[in-house]
Amino acid sequence: MALTADEAIDVLARTPALLDGLLRGLPEEWTAATEGEGTWSPFDVVGHLIHGERTDWIPRVRLILEHGEGRAFERFDRSAHLDADRGRRWGTYWTVSPRRGRRTSRRSARST
Repeated sequence: MALTADEAIDVLARTPALLDGLLRGLPEEWTAATEGEGTWSPFDVVGHLIHGERTDWIPRVRLILEHGEGRAFERFDRSAHLDADRGRRWGTYWTVSPRRGRRTSRRSARST
């Protein structure tokens, strides 16, 4: 079975609400917990998804639209979000915007 663009968009559109439903309200000891050295917490996984969309997915789509398939993609740092999110906590810094379905700072979420 080949995945169509419409099917991919449908799945991607559901992801923020799904993750919000699974993770909102859980204690930080669960959302910040890892399975050991070199593993990611639920907070880290969500951070990775958001970082990937902002710095990889969207720029790649723009690159394809502008240059077609003839230009190579930039390398994606799969763990760059770990430094960017260091010291942040799920319940105190980030929230999921129900209208936009993405993680935003509480300050920007209030203004939407």
